[in-house]
Amino acid sequence: MKNSLTKYDNDVFGSNWLKNFFDIPIFTNSSILKTNIRKEGDSYVYEVDVPGYRKEDISISYEEGYLIVEAKKQGQVNNSNDTYIRQERYSGTCSRSYYVGEIDESKISAKCENGILCITFKEEKDKKITTKKINIE
Repeated sequence: MKNSLTKYDNDVFGSNWLKNFFDIPIFTNSSILKTNIRKEGDSYVYEVDVPGYRKEDISISYEEGYLIVEAKKQGQVNNSNDTYIRQERYSGTCSRSYYVGEIDESKISAKCENGILCITFKEEKDKKITTKKINIE
């Protein structure tokens, strides 16, 4: 007697249905904006992976207790008659927000080198939360 699950798996989904499920962009783009957070003395350092992005493509803002990182990447322009068989490079806009609480927005600094965006700031107590755009060095 054949196992009905095996028959169902092979007939309906095909042999690679599970592998193809993880090819959905939400899973394949999961490496975008991965972040390490560390404390350095009395400062916090957020190290955000932004491979392939130029600092001009990245914006950082501080709004109501949240640091917001947004990165935009244009798709490749194909001027030839080539047809893509598969495209895995991400293009479009991605963003991530981090709750950091009340901080002195004038003391937030950011630097982007070798595909890593480093955002540094100090936590402040009794500080009114405001909105500010942060420049990247």
